[in-house]
Amino acid sequence: MWLKLLSPLLLIIFFFEHSSFAADTVKKETKNIEQDVEDLKQRMSELEEKNKALEEWYSNFYVQGKGRMSPFLGESISFGGYLETAVQHIYGPDTDAQTSAYSNVLGLDVVAEFSEKIKLHTQAVVYNSMATPNPQNNPNINPPKRKFTTFSFSGLLSYGYVEIDTAEKSSVQIGMGAVPFGRALQNREPTLFLTRAGPQMANQNDTTIISNIWWSGIHLKGAFYNLYTFTPIVSPDVMGIGGRLFWSPSDSIVAGISAQSGVIREVSFYSHGLDFEFKKENWGFLTEYAYVENSGPVLNTESYYFEPYYKFYDNHWVFFVRADYLSFPTRKTGTVSDPTIKWQNTVGVNYLPLPNVRLRLSYSDHDYVADTDTISGQKRDYESFEFSAATAF
Repeated sequence: MWLKLLSPLLLIIFFFEHSSFAADTVKKETKNIEQDVEDLKQRMSELEEKNKALEEWYSNFYVQGKGRMSPFLGESISFGGYLETAVQHIYGPDTDAQTSAYSNVLGLDVVAEFSEKIKLHTQAVVYNSMATPNPQNNPNINPPKRKFTTFSFSGLLSYGYVEIDTAEKSSVQIGMGAVPFGRALQNREPTLFLTRAGPQMANQNDTTIISNIWWSGIHLKGAFYNLYTFTPIVSPDVMGIGGRLFWSPSDSIVAGISAQSGVIREVSFYSHGLDFEFKKENWGFLTEYAYVENSGPVLNTESYYFEPYYKFYDNHWVFFVRADYLSFPTRKTGTVSDPTIKWQNTVGVNYLPLPNVRLRLSYSDHDYVADTDTISGQKRDYESFEFSAATAF
């Protein structure tokens, strides 16, 4: 009888314990699931942050073309530069026929942005070339003829300055950079020239042909003016000054007037020049004139050129001609007097498969005139073919 009474009670106790155990199990499992959900949300948040960072990196590097780093000061840094290589064939009445891959140049640019108004600009250039000790074919120089000779290697700081924006189109630059004299002299990026070295007034292997090629110290830059100081390499104790005024009423016209005054080897000089460019649709032309007045008995220097061009096939091709004159009666090669009065007439074509890649082929007739045509019975005239390639990155 007691067994009959206890059986229902035992069943109730067993059912209660079992229900309690099941509830604890469900509660525990629910808690585990909730924790898994929280872990999954955290993981998804981390993945979203990584994906956002990856999209930003892709946009900076591949869409906007920027290389961004975070150095110890936390400023933004962009890297760029250019590479140019050239092969030239020369020949003439008293110049042996020669072909040389004579020029390879690498330029590396760094721009550090400290704030919206303060930036650092630098460019270092490395030259790897075959030297030509006697480029004017003067028999009084060693070697006595124009000739590609030994391997030459050099490097320099092309420009380096801090730029502070003072207004929308005005800034102050402190350091050194390409002098804003005319158009060709301030264009130090070879990927923009139609020929490798540009016109004669820009191809300055001598100390000063038309002007000092670098400003140094302070450069004030505005919407229509440049004003700068400079220090000649051979007269470092005398500061010079220069400037340019320019006018551009539309995208088709740019006109400018330049001036520079300084002292080189105790001789005062005053350079002044005019430049003008006109372009309309697929054609245009660029011309410059420059004249240097020297104090005392030193003869003056003069140079000018006229360069029309025509673009076709969606601007991928450029055809051009250039008439280029230089009178440089005080030129010296080493310590030897080497006066030059010369016409360099060029015809050529450029191919741009991409906006930042330029392939160039040109022919030039180098015609020395007046008393500089022949020295000690040796003709100085020669002709040249040149192929060059340049790319900016």
